[in-house]
Amino acid sequence: MIFSIKKYLNFNAAPTIDVHVLDFGKKLSAANCRYHKPDHSVFFMESPTFTYVVSGNKYMFINNKEFFLKEGDLLFIPKNSVVFTYIPQQAIGFESINVIVQDALLKDGAMPFANTNDPVLFSSALIKSIDRVLENDFEGFKISLNNEALNSTEKKDACITFLSQLTRSLILNKAVDKGSKMRDLNETEKIKTVLLEKMYTSVSLSHIATHCHMSVSSFKRKFELLFGVPPKTWKRTVCLQTAYFVLKTGNYKISDLPDAVGFENFSHFSYAFKKQFKLSPSAITGTKPLSTKSR
Repeated sequence: MIFSIKKYLNFNAAPTIDVHVLDFGKKLSAANCRYHKPDHSVFFMESPTFTYVVSGNKYMFINNKEFFLKEGDLLFIPKNSVVFTYIPQQAIGFESINVIVQDALLKDGAMPFANTNDPVLFSSALIKSIDRVLENDFEGFKISLNNEALNSTEKKDACITFLSQLTRSLILNKAVDKGSKMRDLNETEKIKTVLLEKMYTSVSLSHIATHCHMSVSSFKRKFELLFGVPPKTWKRTVCLQTAYFVLKTGNYKISDLPDAVGFENFSHFSYAFKKQFKLSPSAITGTKPLSTKSR
């Protein structure tokens, strides 16, 4: 298997990653994460997430969009996203602050975060569109980042304060009653789990639906409600994104990729790849993201 897509649990805690949980209240999960080694990972983000780069550089590929993140960047990751991350070798290591918001707690008017499939890199204009009060907080936050008199710990504290204010402004003031939705939540969890397990295989839709204990029609209907597209389209898109990420950041042979990501032959894979990315697989090979790049 080329990759195992893991659900983002416990902030990707591992022996090579220091995870320090932050207190953002009961409705938010937050942590300060420090990586000591280079890392290639693929995650499934079930909930809307904000990530802020404290130090170092990181390449992220999310929903066909590339991000070359550097110190001071703040990125929003939409729910139900497959997130590809590459952290290169770097002297200072990589450190981030991540905040996860339960999707059920987002206000209907918390745009552009409530109903979007697009990751968003923050700007002053974006903050202004969310909440004019937060605009001044964001400007103060940026001034803190550029203040050479502040040390890294003080800048990190300024980031934590701003993220706490931002995320709290987006969530409901009261908890959501989930009791009546428990069956739907269980079915949703089953769909996600089975699909991630079968991602890089060529199993049929009826096989996946059977594993979810649903008819094909029921599975397709519930899947589209969850992801916004038919299951075959979503699965093919993620498989091609995996191929793009591997070619961009690794040393995988192009000839081995079709089978690794669930395509029957190279011709079919190459055609689908060009259609999705407007580039041939060979055009991506060897173009590793530079740690100094940002966009």
